[in-house]
Amino acid sequence: MYQKWEEKFSVGVEKFDSQHKQMLDKVNQLYDEIHSGHDQKRLKELLTQLVVITEKHFADEENDLKDKDYPELLDHIDEHNNLLQEIHSLKDLYLADRLVLDDEVIGFLANWLGVHTTETDSGYSHLF
Repeated sequence: MYQKWEEKFSVGVEKFDSQHKQMLDKVNQLYDEIHSGHDQKRLKELLTQLVVITEKHFADEENDLKDKDYPELLDHIDEHNNLLQEIHSLKDLYLADRLVLDDEVIGFLANWLGVHTTETDSGYSHLF
């Protein structure tokens, strides 16, 4: 396990906290696989699952924030799009055997998730 869920990551919205926990769980599973078996098939599955979970979460969050007339929505969407571009690039490079999944990649994913939940997502908690 790379990173445990901590209460500081909570945005106070159960639906989003649950999705954030799922994303963190996938990052931890990637870390565990890298350090235990390094099974290429399993790593590809986990990376793909992380992308799918992240896309679903971002879509849910953006839809709910739009319904709440969140004033920072466009900036929030831009941040989501930037991360999606990064994780799609990581996935594509890995699937093309042009990237090794290592602690640096896991650190990037875990750090981004932590910063996004504690700084960016915490800005909308008061709307729910």
